[in-house]
Amino acid sequence: MINLLRMDGLRNLRDVEIEPVPGLNIFLGANGAGKSSLLEGLSIFGLGRSFRTPRLRQLIAHDRDQALLYIESPVAGKAGIGLHKQADLQLRLNDSTVALHEMLAHFPFLLMEPGSWDHFSSGPLARRRLLDWGLFHVEHDFLWHWQRYQRALEQRNSLLRRASTEAELYLGWEQQMAQAAERLSLWRENYLRRIDSSLQDDLAAYLPEFPLQMRYNRGWEGDLAELLASKRHLDLQRTHTLHGAHRADISLTVRGKPAQEFLSRGQMKILTTLFRLQQMRLLIADGLPTCLLVDDFSAELDANYRQLFLQLFRETQAQIWLTSTDNRWFSQQNNLAYKMFHVEQGRVYSMMG
Repeated sequence: MINLLRMDGLRNLRDVEIEPVPGLNIFLGANGAGKSSLLEGLSIFGLGRSFRTPRLRQLIAHDRDQALLYIESPVAGKAGIGLHKQADLQLRLNDSTVALHEMLAHFPFLLMEPGSWDHFSSGPLARRRLLDWGLFHVEHDFLWHWQRYQRALEQRNSLLRRASTEAELYLGWEQQMAQAAERLSLWRENYLRRIDSSLQDDLAAYLPEFPLQMRYNRGWEGDLAELLASKRHLDLQRTHTLHGAHRADISLTVRGKPAQEFLSRGQMKILTTLFRLQQMRLLIADGLPTCLLVDDFSAELDANYRQLFLQLFRETQAQIWLTSTDNRWFSQQNNLAYKMFHVEQGRVYSMMG
């Protein structure tokens, strides 16, 4: 949760200071007013990146040399980020300089924007990222083992691209991959099982006509080190590694067939939302200062889906930052407690709500 947000020089935002409420915070304004830029800045604290561009320097206003971001949290304390056109990213947490992964560990923000509704239909990489995002926050050693695996995988792939056939060059990296993969797989499988056990009640309530089964596929069978050695000649032909934790996936089936054959795009959105909100509930239960960032709420959701998703968001008891262009729809919601802000030309004004 955030008590105070300040931003200046991020895209068109100027001298922004916001004191949000613990529950629902709604930011209204026309397209281009700066609503998404607010969530973009917050996403750096929680994700280490923007959801709109891979280059953080592009977030700095064209007439500025730097952008400054600052938040206060009752749990994590004070955090600041400095973006500079001619210098590296600067991260401060409670008056100490920290690495990016240390900052991210304190702010497990969950982002939902138009491009994130389709995690379950976007391929294995998107589904693995769902698991790994949650594990990063619940397993303290996850990042170390994930980085160890990635480093060994990159080295093995480099050897494959060079068409090296010397077995001794591969053995060490394949052993590291196998050791790290076993740990990653165990964590991922247990985490998915934990999510699924609670998710089934939500699925019964919101998708009752589809008996959905969720299973983790780890990406290989048997002993990985032995498998990598035996398949090395095939990997040399393809110049990349075909088996391992980087090929893991979440299998979704309905009556033994792929769920995509049964669920509409709207229903897949419900599934993704239910899964992600279950992740958020686990974090909140562990006492982490979680925020739900929902950008462009009106973009792809009709009135019925908006009503349903807003109900789901509020049931998490998380602090919600939601942007929209549709003021009329919110004004028609009865018994909805919120704090509303108006965003116009990079300025943010508090409104009655």
